Amino acid sequence: MSLDRLCDDLIRGIEACIALKHEPTKRFAPYGAVNSLFCDRQNELRELLRHLFDLHSIISFRLDRYVDRTLGVDNQRSGLCNILATLLYMRGGESILRQFDTFLRSNDSNPSCTDDDLPFDLETCHRLFPAGGRGGDFFTLQFQFCPVVLNKHQDVICKDHKVSCPLPFIQEEYINSGAFGTVYKVLIEKGHFRHGAAGYDSRVPYARKEFELDLRRGEKAFREEMETIQEILQQSKSHKNIMVTQCSLQYGNRFSLFFELAKCNLWEYLSDVRAAAPSTLDQKYAIFHRGVELAGALAFLHEELTWKSTIRLSCYHLDLKPHNVLVVNCRDGVERWKITDFGMSRVKPVGKAEVPPPGLSRTSTFGDIDLGRHFRRKTPPINSTTALASTENRRGEGTYLAPETVIGDGRVSAESDIWSFGCVFSLVITFIGSGPSGVLHFDDFRRHPGGNHFFELNQELDQAKINPRVLEWFTKLCSGASQLNYFECQFIPLSSSSSSDISPSIDTPPIRQHAVAPLQHLAISPDSALVACAVKAKNPQNLNGSEASSTEVYLFRMQDVLSSAGELSLSPVPTLDPPNSPQRSSSSMSHFSAFSPPPWKNIIREGNIGPIAGVRGMKFSKDGSFLALATEPSPSVDSEGNPVLKVTVTLWSTQDGRLLTSFDINNPGRQDLTSSFLTTYSLFNTHPEFLVISQRNSIYHRSQTQKVSGRMNLRLYDALLTEDDEGVILLGDNGTQKILNIYTLPTANIERSEDASRYRKIDLTSYEPTTDSMCLSTHQGRKEILVATRKKTLIAIPAP
Repeated sequence: MSLDRLCDDLIRGIEACIALKHEPTKRFAPYGAVNSLFCDRQNELRELLRHLFDLHSIISFRLDRYVDRTLGVDNQRSGLCNILATLLYMRGGESILRQFDTFLRSNDSNPSCTDDDLPFDLETCHRLFPAGGRGGDFFTLQFQFCPVVLNKHQDVICKDHKVSCPLPFIQEEYINSGAFGTVYKVLIEKGHFRHGAAGYDSRVPYARKEFELDLRRGEKAFREEMETIQEILQQSKSHKNIMVTQCSLQYGNRFSLFFELAKCNLWEYLSDVRAAAPSTLDQKYAIFHRGVELAGALAFLHEELTWKSTIRLSCYHLDLKPHNVLVVNCRDGVERWKITDFGMSRVKPVGKAEVPPPGLSRTSTFGDIDLGRHFRRKTPPINSTTALASTENRRGEGTYLAPETVIGDGRVSAESDIWSFGCVFSLVITFIGSGPSGVLHFDDFRRHPGGNHFFELNQELDQAKINPRVLEWFTKLCSGASQLNYFECQFIPLSSSSSSDISPSIDTPPIRQHAVAPLQHLAISPDSALVACAVKAKNPQNLNGSEASSTEVYLFRMQDVLSSAGELSLSPVPTLDPPNSPQRSSSSMSHFSAFSPPPWKNIIREGNIGPIAGVRGMKFSKDGSFLALATEPSPSVDSEGNPVLKVTVTLWSTQDGRLLTSFDINNPGRQDLTSSFLTTYSLFNTHPEFLVISQRNSIYHRSQTQKVSGRMNLRLYDALLTEDDEGVILLGDNGTQKILNIYTLPTANIERSEDASRYRKIDLTSYEPTTDSMCLSTHQGRKEILVATRKKTLIAIPAP
């Protein structure tokens, strides 16, 4: 085969490897593509080298060495395939191709250039390829064979002649623009995003944010600060809700950061009218929890960053807004919100660092890293004609900025981020309550002549105040949260009561039930036969002129709740006596079949319970025969001005609605007003008596005829009685360490509460009686203590 035909065949093979071949300014040979071609076509490569250098069979060992040298398999040095491909594309015949000999004859003592040294500058091209004066042609043609290769967690710099290297983007799609940068979705060619020596074997999508560098401030200063902030944000201790850059690229005066590609940003997520609003409590909790996770990420930036593992730093984001929170794995089980866009961030050392990180010189303005000063602003800042334009600490623009970013003497700080987070979180709460339409309405509702910021600026006085329409909206949010008129519950079958995380089964969907008014408390009898609800009355009234109650109580059969789930109303079981009623109720369970009152009839016929805010909970006895309700009104003072607190416990029979007892527990002179007086209470199983825990350490046994009390050297959280009422099971700790234990105490020894003995330690460090629960259960003939928490953890302990 002639040399010309051989060259044409190889060029056609190389051309088939070229990406974007029809775009002259973007075309490139993917990383390793030319090397793979020559490896697959070694016979043609050997023939080409034989033609060029008159290598006959008698010196075939030299030809083998030249092939290995070209392919880069000798001594693990980089090959020469891209250099040879560039010479072929020059189409200069044998005289041009023979210049390849310079690279083939190099050795360890006389090393030459390899593909790793591409692209050569123009002077080097003229020196290495003098034949025919065509060094300039090599300079021009080489770039398509040396596209940019990105390296994970590294900075890639292309300047001077290297800015002609093609970018490895097969596709590039505009997403949005901000004050400083533009975001694109890019599809990076396989092999061009590398981690160490390995590259991805398929094309990978990333988000690329591009900034224009203002190099008048000095490239060295930018690089120094960029390296520091990259090291800080890529430290081993990280937060799952912070979007860390995968790599960066400086391409001339353009600087790009590459991120994990998100489906959308938080604003798009919250305002997408095509998406359904969260409807179930689980969905609403998930949204709320993601907002809480953002708060944790912000706290991490403010308080937990370090440099070189010794110097504590604080990073202020200073441009926190929904557009800078990305949503990855959108609307699936592993959805996560991540704070991004740290290009505007400021990093400050905490305390006195002996050797501050580069760029953190304490003689500089505010003594911090401020990357924003190195980028050219694409749009003017808000109020750019005012003092804002000349103040060094101003950041970004827009709705979610804190007031100090626009007033004359304002200094940005961690509190500036907290303001912005509060603004963002108010959108999250709005979304939970009213979905995307509510978020868009809130956006319009808070608008004022200066925009739709969360504050208003008086430019003459250089003062800011909270936007009054925002306060009005927050009032509506609070009111709406207290007006939700349904409840949701889920029954979770436990095949084993061993300790585990509680995971609902798809076979047991949630039960959603409408209520007559917003539910404040709900209780289910241990045998699951009855449900009791305490609600806030819409129009409190009391005929005898006393203070009207805002509490109503309803009692239902569980079967009715399940069978009518989703309907607008339920019919309750019969009316119960009010707490001060001396007579027996005329209603009874035997009359239920003929009992047809309006839906959701209140079982408390008079205003005796008091304000709904004072209700601390409801409980059934073990067999469901008794229903108890505990209330704790606001503290009062005695004649000497000492605080007096009271807990009232009321007990009814669920069989016939009869009031069994109602009594008060007072504690005059109590000093600690920082927490609730009532800790928890429990009902006896065999007769209508109570066990009450107050102030975390006082225990009361109250019957219709007497009261017995004691004080314990423990910090208590919950209590229950054994089935025979002879013993008390207590959950608490020793008062100094939050390591929870089960304690036991004979009921007869309550006055001698020091007789309580530690039964066993449990694997919990926190417990809240208002949301967590403890009960006795029987499993496979064994008595067990079950402890369930709002964190969906279930712990089973053999009963003493």
